[in-house]
Amino acid sequence: MRQLELKGRRLTSSRARAWGAPAEAIPLNKLGQAMGAKGRATRQRLLDAAVRLLRADPPVALSAVTVARAAQSSSAAFYLYFNDVPDLFHALGEQACQDARAVLGIARESWRPDNLDIQASRLVDAFFGAWSVHRPVLRYRNIEADRGDPRFVALRRDVCLPLIEALAQRIQACSPPDRQPSLGDARTYAAILHAAMERMAQAEPGHDNGAPDFERVKAGLVRSIVLMVRGAAGQPPLLADPSEGAAPGAPT
Repeated sequence: MRQLELKGRRLTSSRARAWGAPAEAIPLNKLGQAMGAKGRATRQRLLDAAVRLLRADPPVALSAVTVARAAQSSSAAFYLYFNDVPDLFHALGEQACQDARAVLGIARESWRPDNLDIQASRLVDAFFGAWSVHRPVLRYRNIEADRGDPRFVALRRDVCLPLIEALAQRIQACSPPDRQPSLGDARTYAAILHAAMERMAQAEPGHDNGAPDFERVKAGLVRSIVLMVRGAAGQPPLLADPSEGAAPGAPT
């Protein structure tokens, strides 16, 4: 009988079908047991409870006990699905990053000089939309990535770097062939634009912190993207010997 490898544990095809899910998608709990419908529902209920708590409390206020109580479950059940609260946040981060990846589709579409304003506006709206839904989780992801946690570094990198690369390609594509910036310069411009969007999207809308309102910020970002894409053509290299390496300033 065909065997299927899954996180160091082997499940037969017949057992996979018995769980009602494709073999390669069967999730395991922390005991290495394949989760059935009830287990997946319990795990999702814990995740949903954490999201509800985050609407009112900062991440540091969450504990296994508070999340389990909000989910009408137990601490024992929490530890069946998560090692600790950071592990739960990593799972939430994976969900949030799925929405954030939708932004990438816009960045990979055709951008032309005659539709730059429209495409830039769609990109900024989608980016801010993902952050408005998942702001506490994405903030936590970034904090832990900045602290050097390799799980969150990878989580952030896997979303940010493809978007930076796609923006770099749009910057090059919108320039005449004989006036294109180098790939290294285009990646630098794209990394700067991404950093600006991410920094502004982290702010809580409506807070009186002296910052412009969100709609003005978004309009400013759209204009910055358009100006950067249009203005990159024909500019002198950023360095005398521009690098064609990895995206500079990329999140690590």
